[in-house]
Amino acid sequence: MYFTARKRGMEPPAWDEDHIKEDGQTPSQVPWDTTNAQPKSIIMGQTMNPFDQNQPPIMIHQNPSSAPKVIGILVMIYAVFGLLDLVSFVNPVFWKLPIPLIAASVLGLVFSAGLGVSGFMILNYQRQGVMLALSMLLLLAIVGLVELNTAVDDDFYDKLLESGEITEEEYTAMSSIDPGLITTIGSVMVVVCNAMCMGIVAIPLMVANNGLDQSKIFG
Repeated sequence: MYFTARKRGMEPPAWDEDHIKEDGQTPSQVPWDTTNAQPKSIIMGQTMNPFDQNQPPIMIHQNPSSAPKVIGILVMIYAVFGLLDLVSFVNPVFWKLPIPLIAASVLGLVFSAGLGVSGFMILNYQRQGVMLALSMLLLLAIVGLVELNTAVDDDFYDKLLESGEITEEEYTAMSSIDPGLITTIGSVMVVVCNAMCMGIVAIPLMVANNGLDQSKIFG
């Protein structure tokens, strides 16, 4: 009675030695039941999809580059230095200069103010601010060339002596220098300096993930 009432959990496992002997087969010889088995084929070298079909892909958000902020601040600082020429308007000697020089100085102040506005726009990730800054730098370069070629002439040193900007000793030393050489060197420096500034201002346009909008100056 004890042997017939053995619990189901006490039955020998499927691969018990007695069971093997009765069947006459080892575990490796017993046929595999493929009724419910659904083997999956694996292709070596196949790229696995990291996302589940029922799960949306995870989007990784990257913060925009800080280059526009840095360039915007630098542009505003440069504009402030340009606006310091406003002090020259207080000097009575300034109003004795040729009309082209006075007009060029006024335009320089206007363009410097526009440069400051463009720097603030770049700071706020506005693409049109970069374009405006490049335009203002180009105009400032033109104004600088006009001022240089207008001021430096045959009477350049005489004007400096009359205005009290140089002394007699400085006038004697500087008179030996050809004004044309000063004009050439000054023009090259104006072009090179403004070209370098324009290259620095254009950095946000060349940086990946710059965060700039699609605004334009015109249209």
